[in-house]
Amino acid sequence: MKSSVSLIAFLGRACAVSLLLAVSAFAQEATLESLIGGSQAAMKEKNWEQALELNTQAVTRFGGEQPLRKYGPQFGIIFYRKGLCEMKLKRWKEAMLSFESCYRDFPNGAAARDTGNIYQKLALLKWGESAMGAEDWELALTRFAKFIEERDKIRDKFPQGSYQVNLAICHYKLGHIAQGSENLEIAIRNKANFPTPDTGIIAGFQALVSAVIEKGNEQALLDFIGKNRGGLCIEPYEMYRFSPAFMKLAGDAIGVGMRRAAMELYQFVPSTDVAIDDVRARLKAMGTASQIEDSGMTYTRTELEEDLTTFEADRRGKRATETIKLAAVAFLHEAGGNFTGAFAAYQQLEIFYPGAEKREENLFNLIRVASRAGRGAKVRKYADTFVKTFPESTRITDVRRLILSTLYEEGDSADCVAVGGPMLELLAKGTSEHDLCLFILGVSYFNSGMYDKAGELLDLHVTAYPRSEHAVEAAFYQASNAARLRLRDKSAALFDAFLAAHPSGSYVAPGLYERAACHFAANEMSPALEKIRRLTTEFPDSAVAAQAFNLQGNVELASGHPAEAEKAYLKALEIASARNDRSVVGDTLCELVELLGGNGDVGKMKAAVSHADRFWKEYAEGSPWQTRVAVAQVRPFVSAGRGDEALGRLHGIIAKGVSDPGEAALLIDSYAVAFLGKHSPEELAQQLGNFPGIDPANKSQLAHLRMAVITAFEKEARDAKEEARRLEAAAMVKTLYQKIKTDFTPKDLDTLTLIRLGDHLRLTTSTPREALVFYDEAIGRDDPALRTNALLGRADVRARSTVAAEIDLGIGDFKKVYEDSKSGWERGYALFRIVELSMAKGDFANAVEQATVYLNRDKSQSADFVPQVSLMLARSYQELKRTDEAINEYARVWSMHTEDLGISAPAMNNWMQLLWSRNRDAVDGAGPSDRQTAYKGGMKYLDRTRGSAAALKEEDLGPWREIEQAVKTFATSPGIKPTVANDGSTPTKPLQQ
Repeated sequence: MKSSVSLIAFLGRACAVSLLLAVSAFAQEATLESLIGGSQAAMKEKNWEQALELNTQAVTRFGGEQPLRKYGPQFGIIFYRKGLCEMKLKRWKEAMLSFESCYRDFPNGAAARDTGNIYQKLALLKWGESAMGAEDWELALTRFAKFIEERDKIRDKFPQGSYQVNLAICHYKLGHIAQGSENLEIAIRNKANFPTPDTGIIAGFQALVSAVIEKGNEQALLDFIGKNRGGLCIEPYEMYRFSPAFMKLAGDAIGVGMRRAAMELYQFVPSTDVAIDDVRARLKAMGTASQIEDSGMTYTRTELEEDLTTFEADRRGKRATETIKLAAVAFLHEAGGNFTGAFAAYQQLEIFYPGAEKREENLFNLIRVASRAGRGAKVRKYADTFVKTFPESTRITDVRRLILSTLYEEGDSADCVAVGGPMLELLAKGTSEHDLCLFILGVSYFNSGMYDKAGELLDLHVTAYPRSEHAVEAAFYQASNAARLRLRDKSAALFDAFLAAHPSGSYVAPGLYERAACHFAANEMSPALEKIRRLTTEFPDSAVAAQAFNLQGNVELASGHPAEAEKAYLKALEIASARNDRSVVGDTLCELVELLGGNGDVGKMKAAVSHADRFWKEYAEGSPWQTRVAVAQVRPFVSAGRGDEALGRLHGIIAKGVSDPGEAALLIDSYAVAFLGKHSPEELAQQLGNFPGIDPANKSQLAHLRMAVITAFEKEARDAKEEARRLEAAAMVKTLYQKIKTDFTPKDLDTLTLIRLGDHLRLTTSTPREALVFYDEAIGRDDPALRTNALLGRADVRARSTVAAEIDLGIGDFKKVYEDSKSGWERGYALFRIVELSMAKGDFANAVEQATVYLNRDKSQSADFVPQVSLMLARSYQELKRTDEAINEYARVWSMHTEDLGISAPAMNNWMQLLWSRNRDAVDGAGPSDRQTAYKGGMKYLDRTRGSAAALKEEDLGPWREIEQAVKTFATSPGIKPTVANDGSTPTKPLQQ
């Protein structure tokens, strides 16, 4: 027992044994006391292998035969310390045996003071912890429970926080999520009192996450976080040490579809900068101290400096924790449909981590989600960066496609053209990229009003990519584009084919609408109404339903059915109002004001005023219909006693400035007409001469104000009752035109004023060539609607010349009109004048060619000048000595236009003279001779037209008199059989006037 007492005494004090001796040699010779002292010193220095060796030697040499009886319960302490060393070295099974032996083989005595083995019950706790290391979770729980049951509550102190965490981990590992969370919550709630180390809490939380992922119970994790978020938030620098583990767990959660849980886990990972700032703050607080205590935790300068070095290297590295976290968070946002959140995460990656290992992938994803988030400007910005930074990337084509798709989805047609044009040339034909680019570029040209270019690309797309995902849409736009180009036959055929090929789908309704519009443009009212009715019946909820009823109103109005038109407009107004379609509502209100305001019926006029008031109150801002409504409302407003208000509205729009010269002219003209309702032209001249709000620099508007005054005096010159007043007004017109000519340069004037001034100089003055400078200026402008008028005016001036070269220039102008104009009358008139001028310069062959074209109705689309052109064709045949053709053509002219003596008389006279000169005898005695035919035809012509001739003045009867004289002469010629007229008279009977 002496040995026992000395051993206890020895275990109670520190022992300084030289550790320089070899362990094996020392162990061979050392006493039990020396081995115990050496192991304690080694453990203090954390030399666990050496300490384990010494403890093992102590057990081997001195614990062979009944150590309990020989040394007492205190010998169990050696087993306890041996177990601690084995735990440090992660030799879990050996540690479990050591702790088991400490507990089982060296129990304390029954007496309360017999506590030689002070670690007997604590060995149960360590046994459980070792079992955890060996992943024997059930055993660990039983040891922990036995420890709590048997421990001395006063003597056996233990870290309760770590104990609760260990219980939690064991339960989590066994799938007992509820029990584990209960233990972990106890540790968290008593964090300060136990205390519970932060690292322990995080270890328990990690076990919870693993269990939740394995069980697929995401809600359990979300509930736990929601309840214990504050306790789970530890110091940033400490939490950052766990970043890899949390990143892995979050990744595992993503892998099993737990996106919300993953997002929560990523939120626990602090940014690298925050962790670095936390470490620096702690180092600064330490001053010169090597370590510091804070909230029960010990921080050493060495560890903090190592952390700082590690964190900073991480931030600079290509695989910085933050880059992985941000990429994952971006993925989670996108998977949840939050493209704005994904964009923000990827943008942070690009801005703050341009050196990231996966920058190319991250930058591409940034562009992609920016497109999904509707950030067109950012798509273009980062796409430019991508192309410049990774010019050889295999994703360059995808990036360009994203740029174009984003611009298209945002309706940015101008940028689509700017980006898509150069891109199209770089893409291989037949690829999906070329397909998409060609389609978007074609539609963008269409939306930009560049219909010629759009047509070329859309035609190509429809031909090249019949199976494209954009094929239906491309075919629709192809047909629509042809309609915008006024290629009516092509557009109609395309829409018919489109509707036949696609009887269902989202484009049927707009296809029907566009086809109806084509019918309307071609003056095909019944088919137009048929398409509209089908649309509104089969597709009442279509996006174009309101436009369809609006178009129906236009068709009904053009068909002379104003009541039906009003019903259709009101239906369009109802639908568009319900959908808050401002554009269609504004358009329809405008149509109603124009329709009802010109009706004359008091009730209709009142309704027009109501519609106009609604337009100005709710829909005028930004509307393209302001001018039309302001003009159309004048009459109903005057009728309602609100004429001054209507004038004020017109003046207000004029004063604000109207960019379109045609609109400005319409406004000014309407103002002038309304003003003249109560005032004289002289008062109008005074009013418009000092018109408030007109910019003096706007020469075009100033000139048109004067043109409005000229128009007023021109009307006065025509309609005034007194001759003196008419002469006075006519003189004023000349003066005002002269003032415009001298006060303004051609470039100052709007196109309409240029043409009116040119027409005045051409038609009413002795110096028509002065008009050329004004026509030239008008022709040089991009105004197709008025360019034809200027060409016709200039051609007429040139045609009056006696110089062949000048006449040729006139013919050239007429040819441009024929080639460019969409008006049948203008095309016909141009051909008529070309024939006329060709004859004037003696080019009868060209006259025949052009006259033949004109008389082909499919080519000229005009019948207005058929008599004149036919007469000139016959005359040209005559001049070319093509006598037979001339005779036949003259006969056709006088037979078809007998009552038009201005045409038929010259034709008959020339026909007679040519027959008389040809002088063919009857063939084989059958039929009359040429001369008999000429005589007889002239006689019958005089007989049929004598009444018409009697209505003419003598000076207009020249050709008719020539026929009369020729008939008299022919009648006395040999071989001619006289013919008696229907009234029994002879050819020599004088005409009764």
